[in-house]
Amino acid sequence: ISDSNETCSGRLHRSPMTIVVDTPDFLIERDDARRLIRLRRTESKFSLDKVDAIFAPVVAALAEFDGWSLLLDMRRAPPRTDDAFEAAINVHLNPILVRFRRRAVLVRSAVGVLQVNRVSKKMGATDDDTAVFRDDEAAAEAFLAAG
Repeated sequence: ISDSNETCSGRLHRSPMTIVVDTPDFLIERDDARRLIRLRRTESKFSLDKVDAIFAPVVAALAEFDGWSLLLDMRRAPPRTDDAFEAAINVHLNPILVRFRRRAVLVRSAVGVLQVNRVSKKMGATDDDTAVFRDDEAAAEAFLAAG
């Protein structure tokens, strides 16, 4: 999602985003006016044995945002598709994702789109509430605003 909105005059104005959590692995920001959470994954790599500790502040911080929209920005995340890691991540992602009314996921590659679509379907996501975008923040913003 873009941090800016275009006005009729063509000028751009920043939407206020407040930092909720800032760790080496995740940045969480909130936009109260749009009831939007932006969860950004950083480029840091972490091992399977660190997943619980890394997700603890994320899960705690997002507990109060039921019914909001979520932009999950995975573009900087290191690619990783092994089954054990994916299963460990999903233990934490499932309870986070179900809190949100609509979810848009930003990825940087076509392979990322396929992977997120596969995992999302396993979680029970539908095309009405979850969409994946390849580096297109404007389309992600439009999807979230339409719901």
